[in-house]
Amino acid sequence: MPKRVKARGRDSRVLELENALERAREASEGLRRVGMAVGATGELDELLTLIVEVTTQVLHGERATLYLREGDQLVSRVKIGDAARAIRVPLGHGIAGHVAKTGRVERIRDAPAHPRFDPSWDQASGFQTRSMLAVPINDYAGATVGVLQVLNKVGADGATLPFTRYDTEILRALAAQAAVSIDKAQLFARMTSTTERLERSLRDFALLYELETAMSRADSMEDLARCVIAKVATACGASGGAVLHATHEGRLVQYLANVARPNDVLILSIRPGDGIAARAHAERRSQASEGKAPAEPRRFGTRLGLHIGAAIAEPLCGDCGGGAIAVYGAGTKRFGVEDQELLRLVSANVATQFELLEARGARERARRLETIGHLLSGVMHDLRTPLTVIRGNTQLMELCDDPRRRREHGRVVTEQFAVIRDMQHDLLAYARGEAHLLMRSTELRPFLEALCEQVRAEATRVGVRIELELSEGGSASFDAGKLARALLNLMHNAVEAMADSGGSLSLRTRRDGDRLIIDVSDTGPGLPAEIASRLFEPFVTKGKPEGTGLGLYNARKIVEEHDGTVSVSTSSKGTTFSIVLPRGNLLSRRPPSSRNP
Repeated sequence: MPKRVKARGRDSRVLELENALERAREASEGLRRVGMAVGATGELDELLTLIVEVTTQVLHGERATLYLREGDQLVSRVKIGDAARAIRVPLGHGIAGHVAKTGRVERIRDAPAHPRFDPSWDQASGFQTRSMLAVPINDYAGATVGVLQVLNKVGADGATLPFTRYDTEILRALAAQAAVSIDKAQLFARMTSTTERLERSLRDFALLYELETAMSRADSMEDLARCVIAKVATACGASGGAVLHATHEGRLVQYLANVARPNDVLILSIRPGDGIAARAHAERRSQASEGKAPAEPRRFGTRLGLHIGAAIAEPLCGDCGGGAIAVYGAGTKRFGVEDQELLRLVSANVATQFELLEARGARERARRLETIGHLLSGVMHDLRTPLTVIRGNTQLMELCDDPRRRREHGRVVTEQFAVIRDMQHDLLAYARGEAHLLMRSTELRPFLEALCEQVRAEATRVGVRIELELSEGGSASFDAGKLARALLNLMHNAVEAMADSGGSLSLRTRRDGDRLIIDVSDTGPGLPAEIASRLFEPFVTKGKPEGTGLGLYNARKIVEEHDGTVSVSTSSKGTTFSIVLPRGNLLSRRPPSSRNP
């Protein structure tokens, strides 16, 4: 063989090897890019787009497509012109569908002549498919989750070339990277979804805690509605809200507030079905309005200073008579499923607080009536004095002919009628709840001795001694009924604390400047550490199966109504509660004395 022919053959072989080496480098670089992307991002769309680009480049194809399996279909989103379009291929249909169903590779030299080829996509896009290579994408368990295909391999001179076994191995490697990408992205999506749900749950629990704390301080339905609307509307990104209360008498009372002015609560009596909250209450199901029809009567938005666009509402269920809670969105605000779920979660707590508030009001009314019954006997006794004066002066007027003396008797009678009128006014005001205190001058010794007598039977039964020490005597002005309740609470607690060990209960008075101090001390084991710091909060109790946790809370309220303070010091040797009544309550002093009643 001539040397020139041999040299030409060697050159051709070298060129072929160089081309193969370049293709190996391209494939290696492509796989490296995909591998780095898989480790750097969890965005599935970005990864799949990169795999398609690398596939087209490395295999010298005109176009590549990556299908993902969704149920019994393969789905790929491609761009045709300026519009995005989803290609859907039934499993088993066409070449890609056959690869997905069988899990086998298809390497086709003349695609249009293949019996499974579907020309509809070419007709829609204007693309002309000539050759094709398609491989399955399998997950870690071997299940087919998609198909990666490349179309029309093109040589350096622009001619169409057949796909080789080497091309198949490269495409399989890229499909494996695609499988890793899909698995990682799905895992990342599940983690993200779980994290978002957990964060949402934590936010909801935090809101419920804040709401429960705020609602427990509410003294009226208006206060309750104010804190509910402020907390819930803010959490939902709403501009306002409403709380509907259906009373036991059948009335519908709606409380509305603008988040920008939470203290300005509007109180309206409404008709059944008048607004989204009333509909939620009537139908006992969730309600949502997205602007297709007015969410609320226009007067609601006008009075709130809001243009109500979207609104959602949730009914309240319970023994309180029912009702609903609603939040309003202004402008283009829209509410999601999470907002409705939050409203549903909160509605149960609001319903419970309605019940507690109504029960508290009923107890307060009953307690007030009971107190009025006790007060009436004292008032009737006090009435005897002005009535006796009136009767005596009236009799003197009948016997007296002196006009001047008759006018004097008449003046005394008029003054006594004024005293009676004031007593009547104070009593009725207290009965209506318009006066918190019924302040009267009270002798300290008889008052405190009577309290000791009330506790004595219980104390004697458990071996507790009662000691009364009056270092400050005389009289003071306070609401005897309420202050008695506060002191009896402290005294009963002290007796209960010493029920197992016995001991002594001391009731002492002392003076600090212009302040009157009443101490209630016991020799019990001291207060539990876990409740000592929040002793005067409502519903705090420890070791008392029938305790409500309201005794010390009510005692503090009564003292604070007198502009006083109550404090506590405790140790393993005993506990002392000190009630301090400020200047103005102490009227007179008498010599100190001590006595064990």
